[in-house]
Amino acid sequence: MNNAVIYPRQSSHGQGDQTIETQIQICQEYAERKGLRVVKVFDGDKKKSASKDTEKRKDLHKMIEAAETGTFQYIIVYELNRFMRNRAESVLFKAQLAKHGVKVLSAVEDIRDDEGGELYEMIVEWRDEKYSRDLSRRVRHGLDTSVANGTFCGGYLIYGYQIRKEPTGKPDRFIKYVEIDEEQAKIVRYVFKRYADGLSKERIAEVLNKMGDRYKGRLFKGRDFDRWLTNKKYTGEFCFGNRKCDNMFPQIIDRATFDKAQKLLQKNKYFAKSNVVREPFLLSSKLYCGYCGTPMVADGGVGHMGVTYKYYACKDTKKGNCAKNRESKEALEKWVADEIIKFLSDPRRLNKMVDDVVAYHGKKTDESETKSIESKIVHAKKQIDDTINSLIAR
Repeated sequence: MNNAVIYPRQSSHGQGDQTIETQIQICQEYAERKGLRVVKVFDGDKKKSASKDTEKRKDLHKMIEAAETGTFQYIIVYELNRFMRNRAESVLFKAQLAKHGVKVLSAVEDIRDDEGGELYEMIVEWRDEKYSRDLSRRVRHGLDTSVANGTFCGGYLIYGYQIRKEPTGKPDRFIKYVEIDEEQAKIVRYVFKRYADGLSKERIAEVLNKMGDRYKGRLFKGRDFDRWLTNKKYTGEFCFGNRKCDNMFPQIIDRATFDKAQKLLQKNKYFAKSNVVREPFLLSSKLYCGYCGTPMVADGGVGHMGVTYKYYACKDTKKGNCAKNRESKEALEKWVADEIIKFLSDPRRLNKMVDDVVAYHGKKTDESETKSIESKIVHAKKQIDDTINSLIAR
């Protein structure tokens, strides 16, 4: 019995695709009918951002790498467009899989394993790519229309605004407009004015809390204002993608006050940096987890007594995907330094390193001189050709 894996994926446009769970069920039923044993389900590419950009589809690349082991012979997808909508990418990935004897199968599209089936598969892929292009064009056109009309395009609605819905005449269908939430806008105006007057964000939060104001049901904190003070939407201007919008968000803050706040932010940022001593993590970008191979990154925490602890932690451990414990920054860096000193204490190793560095430098110098000479030759040939062409023209 041949082995197979299942690769389900949600659409980036959300045009009524089957859910991930339903796709898996249909693919499993297809495998049973074909007498295939399912050995794994690569269902990690659930985010819509992952379906738009192939590079972000981590489970796709894990599956391609797993194909090299020869542990399965088929990849089952709900439809071929779940594997790839771009024909060029589809051809490249399928060719890579074919080298390892792996073929992509569609659970709901009847594609025969002959020349006619190959032709039909090409037509299906062409249709899916064309559909994707047309859909993207319609989405862009809809956004352009929304921006031109000043209607809300979706996304996160910042503090100070609320949505007004106007019925379209169709059930549960509304046109959305952004309008000012006066109660919240009053606080936004106060924050900008006091900050422009020179009051710190922490002090502004303290005053608001004493006045009984709350942010999402809790006390204000100085960092709550970080995004407020840099958000141009409060001036009535912002960019939606590459589209400049000036009629979607009503103005809450005048431009002069906003610009004054920006200058103070830059000034305060500069002085804050000058007073902070940042301890470097010497092994950053050089350290990898021994469990899963993922880069180790800077991490830390504060103990009960206010003591700061610094660590190197596996990125996948922080996501809950690896069992590697954190390593003490100080202890690990000392151990690496000791090992380096021990390594360089051997005169033979030290001399070998010196010879390698000198040889590498000589090679780079030779290459640089060669490229310079080649460039001069090309330039001289061009001058000769130009001269000859000029003489012929006369």
